[in-house]
Amino acid sequence: MQFDSFLFLIFWLVVLALYYSIRDWRSRKLMLLIASYLFYAAWNPPFVVLLWISTNVDFCLGKLIGAAQNQPRRKALLALSLLVNLGFLGFFKYADFLNQTAAEILAWFGIGYQPQPLGIVLPIGISFYTFQSLSYTLDV
Repeated sequence: MQFDSFLFLIFWLVVLALYYSIRDWRSRKLMLLIASYLFYAAWNPPFVVLLWISTNVDFCLGKLIGAAQNQPRRKALLALSLLVNLGFLGFFKYADFLNQTAAEILAWFGIGYQPQPLGIVLPIGISFYTFQSLSYTLDV
């Protein structure tokens, strides 16, 4: 869904109407979260799962980090958040590159590895939402 489309205008008006019809702040936040997932799903529905995982991992780990009493536990939880989020980012952005680089390195040693391109589709905004999500965890 593009910002300059009629469909986006309808979507935005519905979200705006829902937002102002809900009085409870927690319910408003939940509605905005669901609307955000729906908006992202308008581009490629399967990638909403990736966004959902990233959101929930950092939300849950942020809560655990905030409740942790000792520094080593906080650092371990932060490392887990970094591993999950940067793992997703690294896979989607660099898997094909690393696959080809591995083939070139193996060729130096006489190993004939000819990988097929993985053809991974890069989710829209993955860098942005990964670093936004990580900024929450780092702030906690």
